[in-house]
Amino acid sequence: MTEYTTNMDKSWVRITSIEIRDLKNIEFGTISFTSRKETFNSSVLGLYGQNGSGKTALINAIDILRMLLKGESLPEQAVYLIRNDSPYAHLKFCFEIHSPDSVYMVEYSFVLKKENKENTKEYIPVIKNEVLKLAISSEDGNQRLTTLINTSGEDVFTPSSKFEELIGFKDKKTVIDMMVAKQLTHKQSQSFVFSKSLRTAIANKKEATPIITRTLNVINRLSFFGAIELVVSTPKDTSILDSGEMNFYLFGETEKGFMNGMIMLRTNNPCRVNAQAFPIVKKAIDSMNIVIKEIIPSVQLELYDYGEEIGPEGIPFNRVQLLVNRGESRFPLFYESEGIKKIVSILTLLIGCFNRRSCTIAIDELDSGIFEYLLGEMLKIISEQGKGQLIFTSHNLRPLETLDKTSIAFTTVNPKNRYTRIKNIMTNNNLRDCYYREISTGAGDDALYDYTNNAKLAFAMRKAGGCL
Repeated sequence: MTEYTTNMDKSWVRITSIEIRDLKNIEFGTISFTSRKETFNSSVLGLYGQNGSGKTALINAIDILRMLLKGESLPEQAVYLIRNDSPYAHLKFCFEIHSPDSVYMVEYSFVLKKENKENTKEYIPVIKNEVLKLAISSEDGNQRLTTLINTSGEDVFTPSSKFEELIGFKDKKTVIDMMVAKQLTHKQSQSFVFSKSLRTAIANKKEATPIITRTLNVINRLSFFGAIELVVSTPKDTSILDSGEMNFYLFGETEKGFMNGMIMLRTNNPCRVNAQAFPIVKKAIDSMNIVIKEIIPSVQLELYDYGEEIGPEGIPFNRVQLLVNRGESRFPLFYESEGIKKIVSILTLLIGCFNRRSCTIAIDELDSGIFEYLLGEMLKIISEQGKGQLIFTSHNLRPLETLDKTSIAFTTVNPKNRYTRIKNIMTNNNLRDCYYREISTGAGDDALYDYTNNAKLAFAMRKAGGCL
């Protein structure tokens, strides 16, 4: 579990755009998240398209961002995200950090490169060429987009004027320490810009100049965002439901601040929960029941407590079981429908996204197992009345009828331009019908669907079945 962390200030963060080059099957793709109704506080974007067209790649990119902002090492498997015929992928993320007196526009880009692991023929992912840029808009005036840190090249970072102000050339020991830290983060598949070493070195500067203050504000705020306020959920997180396990997110406000953590619960048998975490899990389930009552009236969750015990390590824990109450029936969650288990697994995330402005949830295949009408209504409520940012992929087309057109984007069959929006949609148009029309006519700038040849498909099916 992640430890409790209090808010750094009254600011809030929003991802405004993502640019992807050479990730999976994407040669190039860019997508903006700011095209939404001004009357909505939330930012909701659903990405639609055929299988293998780049939807999951967007979620993968956000997950890479999350790990780098937290200072985590990327898993070695991340090298397989780089497009086959390219030695590296390039990702660029744009953010807005809103504070009471100004708006920081931040651009963070980097290269994900594959390099040989020492003394082996295997590859590991390496983060290189990190660039952090900043522009500021405030009542006192505007500052144009300026490069704060660029780790390309042999130096610790450039521009040299920024290095002198943030670190200083006179302290030779600090310069050497920074070079070592830069090389170490590369070997560990981590970000140097968001490393503890760089933050500490900047914070140790005696003069609190505006550049130092702004740079630390940006790095610290985005680090907090990545560690606490940004969550990525993929199908692998919910696939374990079939085996009787569930990743249970603890995501929301507590007495000690906002918390982002996750524990493993069994859905078919009793399991252990740390005694300190037990009241938090219990409170989370009570909060979920408030919402479940409105969307599935006959269902309520119960965290049955068998009592506190002492584990072999001397640590107290509660033995609990996650049950479902359906009228007079009471049984383990494992025996519920797949849709209800999926809703339970992500509901705390949706509640957090609805209530917290500085919160970004990215969910791959959100619609898996969820009744389409319910899905459309839930997304409409989050879009129109929520506060946070929700990014999701889906195959279910019901949200195209309930969400505003600015909340929907599509993948194309063109690897050089993977993401697009349908243009010239009138207020009274049904986006679902427009999507089908563009698929069938191919009227857009880039085709949205790679057509199958039905005759060839039927022949292949017969041949595979040994009927030829």
